[in-house]
Amino acid sequence: MTKETPFGLGACTSSGQRLYLPLQSVSVNAFIFDVTALVELKQKYTNPSVNGRLTAAKYVFPIPGNAAVCSFKMEDSSGRTVAGVVKETEKAKKEFQEAVDKGKWSGLAHEVTADVFSITIGAIPPEQDVEITLSYSMDIPENESEMMNQIRFALPTFIGQRYGGGPAKLSQPHSSDKGATFSFIASVRLTSNILAITSPSHKSDVVVQETQRIQSGATSLYSTDIHLREPFPLDRDFVLSIQAERLDLPRCIAEVNTADQTVALMLTLVPRLGAPDVDSQEYVFVVDRSGSMGGESRILYARDALKHLMKGLPSKNTSFNIVSFGSHFSALWDKSVVYNRENVAAAIAHIDTMDANMGGTEIGSALDWVSSHRLPNKPTAVIVLTDGEVWRQDVVIDSVSEKVKRSGTTDFLRFFTIGIGNGASVALCSGLARVGNGVCFMTTKSEQIKDRCSKILRAARALPFGNTCDLTVDWGYDTSINPFEPKKDIGLPLELPPHPNVLQAPTQPPNFYPGNRFLVSAILANTLEPPSKVVLKGKLPGGLPVEIPVDVAYVLGDQTRLPLLHTLAARRFIRELEDGDIRAFGINDFGDKSQRKEIAKAAIIEYGVRYKLASRFTAFVAIENGEKAVEEEKDDDAETIADDDDWVKDMGEGSELEERDEMALLLEDRLLALFEVEAHL
Repeated sequence: MTKETPFGLGACTSSGQRLYLPLQSVSVNAFIFDVTALVELKQKYTNPSVNGRLTAAKYVFPIPGNAAVCSFKMEDSSGRTVAGVVKETEKAKKEFQEAVDKGKWSGLAHEVTADVFSITIGAIPPEQDVEITLSYSMDIPENESEMMNQIRFALPTFIGQRYGGGPAKLSQPHSSDKGATFSFIASVRLTSNILAITSPSHKSDVVVQETQRIQSGATSLYSTDIHLREPFPLDRDFVLSIQAERLDLPRCIAEVNTADQTVALMLTLVPRLGAPDVDSQEYVFVVDRSGSMGGESRILYARDALKHLMKGLPSKNTSFNIVSFGSHFSALWDKSVVYNRENVAAAIAHIDTMDANMGGTEIGSALDWVSSHRLPNKPTAVIVLTDGEVWRQDVVIDSVSEKVKRSGTTDFLRFFTIGIGNGASVALCSGLARVGNGVCFMTTKSEQIKDRCSKILRAARALPFGNTCDLTVDWGYDTSINPFEPKKDIGLPLELPPHPNVLQAPTQPPNFYPGNRFLVSAILANTLEPPSKVVLKGKLPGGLPVEIPVDVAYVLGDQTRLPLLHTLAARRFIRELEDGDIRAFGINDFGDKSQRKEIAKAAIIEYGVRYKLASRFTAFVAIENGEKAVEEEKDDDAETIADDDDWVKDMGEGSELEERDEMALLLEDRLLALFEVEAHL
């Protein structure tokens, strides 16, 4: 497989000679808890230069598009270690450059896109190896399997070639990874019995230890460890499939941060409720036929997926169309046609002729055409099949967000995505689904596509719950603004409202699709006491109110690791701001897009600095012997990935897992009965 832009550490010697440090190894240590993960990524480079210090080394690497980068360190072969702290990006760049000018070993880590990071390292001594450690937290992507008790953990190992004007540094020559190896170990802790762990990408190379049941008071956890049998070349993304009992049941976990006096919560469930379908709908399939889809036979995979999708459409009151895109786009029909045997046969014949022969990846113009050529007075579901390899992802996502907001309540517009292949952009695919009120699936050639197609069609056919039925979460805590919240000077003229006592992310709960994971986070300020339960409230399509109480049964302590749930909640909130959504502050921008962007930028900087996260406008800066860095990161060595179970506490007396499961199942049955009542009204 050809990899146009892999991990890389490129540098210049003091004489101006360009040098690319060869990559020796990549090692991953992951802590997987429930449907979240904390990942520690270490990469080791060798500096063969004997002609003085390297003055400007750049390190480029991929991360999952849903990851929150929360720590980075640099260490050379002499044992010298420098840790990064988060600052506003321009301020971080200035401090970094001043340090380099003084000959100090320093580093700058910042986001290139939502799934590509760059670290610049200054003043590397001759003949020194460099080890870079980066930590990030992530959701284990939901909606990835037809089985509701299965989740998919994936790590990208290279950045695929992308179309458009990417950063200049990414199009330059890069480090050689010839001979570099990839190793992986993980500790898995789940709230229910682990049934199986397999790897579609490394089928016979993953070793899984026997599952152990851990008892902590009234709380049961199930634990196992995983490792690769031996190090492997960096030739494909690494994927784990984890199957466990009752992963679809409603549950809420909490995390206490003693230093900040906050509690983070994560509510998750997979609705199994029967939901009414849309009476009549237009389906538009948007297919990537750019040159990059020729790799790994991705276009053949897309063709197979399209046929499955085509055959699964509702037989009545359905219209459909197929739009192909590359450097240009073309539609099978000028407007969507009725779903019947004749038109389906024409579509299948068209699919059989598809090839990856349309050049670049101008997805934006194709989506513009789809939006402007919708059938009137009818909802539209747009299903995009792509590897997502385009640089200006934010422009495409912003455009889709505006289109969805302009659609009505009866002729609503939704976007669903299937990301195809190793190196496919999770950031673009998940971003389109996020702002498009849909769902996203990522898949590779080694994984079955049929189940994913069935599940995405089930979501597209269902009436969209969430925004249309007033879903809210009662976190059992005062939601008012805290007037005594101390403010940090972030160097911007715009002053934001005080930090709320309850910071929810996303602010508006996402659409509630049967069979697809629902996940909402919150951070409670000025407390160390998690609530005993949270309540999801809303209305069924006919207006009947419904409440789903969920016990808070597990609490993570903060003694030995980075704050997993806090980091994820803050990153979800920042992602919402990056999408241009400022509803959380109760501020009206009166349609002024520039004002909205200014408010969002100020908030991203404030919350990025507060929760120590890299983002579009915040970056890590690490400076040797930097007093600020030493002071702010004095506890950094204590924050590692946990390898014990002391951080687990139980909530309440007698709250056995089995009892909660029975209650949840009874609740599901009651809700299903309510839906059946609705269907008969």
